[in-house]
Amino acid sequence: MGRVMLLLMLLLPLDLSAMEVIAGRVQEVLGGDSFRIGNRLIRLRDLEVWDRGQSCPDSEGKPFPCGEESVLFLKSLVEGKRLTCQLKHRDKQRRWIALCRVDGLDVGAQMVRMGHAVPAWSRGRYRKEKNQARRHMAGGWRGLPEYGPKRPSQWRRQQRKLGL
Repeated sequence: MGRVMLLLMLLLPLDLSAMEVIAGRVQEVLGGDSFRIGNRLIRLRDLEVWDRGQSCPDSEGKPFPCGEESVLFLKSLVEGKRLTCQLKHRDKQRRWIALCRVDGLDVGAQMVRMGHAVPAWSRGRYRKEKNQARRHMAGGWRGLPEYGPKRPSQWRRQQRKLGL
């Protein structure tokens, strides 16, 4: 048994940062997917959030500020509240990518379920929540299916092409 454990420890990569869990109050929401706890910048894992300047079509195809709504929803969900976050790794902007909970609820799942974010991968985490948001036309999904919102990554690419 001891040899098997030793062999597993040698074969499996050990990422200690992935095991770190922090808890604290959110002092500031920085965007629809990021906030500050103490001196750590945190970005929610496994989702894409409508960007602050992004618009989504409503049921008549008219734009509404879904990006700003995402920021406001995250503020209402976490600002000033105590969160527990499991840190995974840092991104290019030196933010910690993390799964976070507030009052026992997965913050990312709430963002997706209420239509303020989409799963980062089509078959990944939060797929069920995305389907709920679409079905209930919540948040960025309030438009008719033919007017569906652009994924945040698509919108950012389009903005770069336009030089914005």
